[in-house]
Amino acid sequence: MPALKRTKMSLNNIMNTSKADSASRIGPLEHSLLRAMDRSRARVWSMSRASLPTGMTREQARQALSRLAKAGLVERIERGAYLVEPRSGRVPVLPVDLVGAWFEGEPYAVVGGAAAEVHRLTLDTPSIVEVQVARRKGPIHFRGNLFTFPLGDQQSVAVDNTTVKVGQGSCVVASPGKAVVMLLAHESARHAGGPRSDASLVVEMLERGRLRNLWTRTDWRGLVARHANSVAARRLGHLLDQLGIAGSDSLLTFRGAGGNKAFSPLYPPVGPVDTRWRLILNDPSLPSGGRDADTLG
Repeated sequence: MPALKRTKMSLNNIMNTSKADSASRIGPLEHSLLRAMDRSRARVWSMSRASLPTGMTREQARQALSRLAKAGLVERIERGAYLVEPRSGRVPVLPVDLVGAWFEGEPYAVVGGAAAEVHRLTLDTPSIVEVQVARRKGPIHFRGNLFTFPLGDQQSVAVDNTTVKVGQGSCVVASPGKAVVMLLAHESARHAGGPRSDASLVVEMLERGRLRNLWTRTDWRGLVARHANSVAARRLGHLLDQLGIAGSDSLLTFRGAGGNKAFSPLYPPVGPVDTRWRLILNDPSLPSGGRDADTLG
């Protein structure tokens, strides 16, 4: 038998033995909970929505889940939510696949760079996965990814999304246009020190979408009204002008009478001014061309 095949069989035997040993160390409550998980076919077991085995209290379930996690049969995502591991051992899980199972049964939408990757509008694979929800929720680290949860109202969370098949299940992802306007709505340097600015990601998304004719029927005005703010409208209007994408005129009603705003919160508010959109163009990733910008006096 070839050495590589023997090694692979040995590793599989070790994994199977380890799982068998783990299963043998847990008690009847844990076995009962595992059977309930198998019947439900849930990939993420959530205490908030799961049906417990008959006669098992919630406190008993919490203790059993803790022992199952120590045995390597489930993996804790957050308090009350566990990834159910296959009996054959731990397997990789795509972040958006995890989100689909994790938030099943409540309104949510993957936004930001993860949405751009799903729609093939960026070549990046983000380590930050943003999930828009209608309740306050703190950031969570899991398997090398940071999951953050921008708060949206019920309408914003529920509309302008698409359901995509990914991994073993499905996930709700913001439409390309919704993802763009939400990225442009941020007012703080939330990704300072990160791999790239939101502006550079949006420029990439708009350029790739233009090549695929994604924006020809996009209702930018409606998307801004539902998911963003006047500053996002200014930023979007400038980028549409610079990239030659139709629709910027519909955003002029959002411009308001305020003074100039910095395009990016990452840099000092110094640079040329786009007088049409009252924007200080202070982000070096912004495209040049299109309408001319005046300089600061």
